[in-house]
Amino acid sequence: MKNYLNTEIISIENQIKNILNTNEYAFFDGLIHENYFNDKIKISWMLKEGYSGEENNLKYSEFFTDDDLYSDFFKDNARQTWHPIIYTTYGILNGFKTWQEMNDIREQPEMCEVVKQILIINANKSFSKTGTYTTSLNLEEGFERYKDINLKQLELYKPNVLIFGNTFHLYQDLLEIEENHRVQSYTNDEPINVFIKNKIIYIDAYHPARPMAREKYINPIIKAVKASENEL
Repeated sequence: MKNYLNTEIISIENQIKNILNTNEYAFFDGLIHENYFNDKIKISWMLKEGYSGEENNLKYSEFFTDDDLYSDFFKDNARQTWHPIIYTTYGILNGFKTWQEMNDIREQPEMCEVVKQILIINANKSFSKTGTYTTSLNLEEGFERYKDINLKQLELYKPNVLIFGNTFHLYQDLLEIEENHRVQSYTNDEPINVFIKNKIIYIDAYHPARPMAREKYINPIIKAVKASENEL
C-alpha cells in the first residue's frame, strides 16, 4: 500500500477522532508513519491505555516528528515501556538481532526511528484514570467501549505480528484464537505464548514495562518471530 492515506483509512481515522473527541482525555493511536507499510513484517504493539496530564486529545504520530527522537522524547519519557518496544522492534526488523547484538540506544539513538514502522493499538483509548497505573476495571470497560474500533484498525492496517503487552486475554475470544493455534507455550526461560492463525503471529507477552531483565523480555519475542517468519 504505497499511499496510506486512502479513503478507507481516512474514514476509520475520522471515526476514531469523532469517538475520542467525546472524551476529555484520550489518545488517537494506530498508525504513526507511512513507513509502516514498507516492511514485510508489520508489527502492532497491543498495549493497555495511555497516560497523560494534558487536558486534550493526543495523537502518537504527533509526538515522533523531531529529527532526534531520542533526545526529544525517548530519553526521558516512559522509558520502561518505550525502550523495550524499540529494542524488540529494531531487532525483529534488522535481521533478528538479539539484545546482545544491538547497541545501546544512547550509543545509537537513531534506533528510535523504528517507532515509525509500527502500530500502537491501545485496548482502552481513553486515558488511565489514575495517571500512573492501569486498573483492571478501567481497562476492561475501555476495551469493551472501543473493541470495534480496535478490530477495524487491525482490518485496515493488516499487521501480521501482534505483540500483546499483557492484553492478550482481552482479545483472545474476540479474535477467535484457539488452543490449536498455539505453537509455543510459556516457560521460565521464554515467558511468552505464541499462536499462529491465518498467517498472523500472535505473541502473548508481559507488558514491556514489567520489571525484568531486558534480554529475557526482548530475545524470546525476536526469536519467536524469526522462527515463524515463513508463516507470514
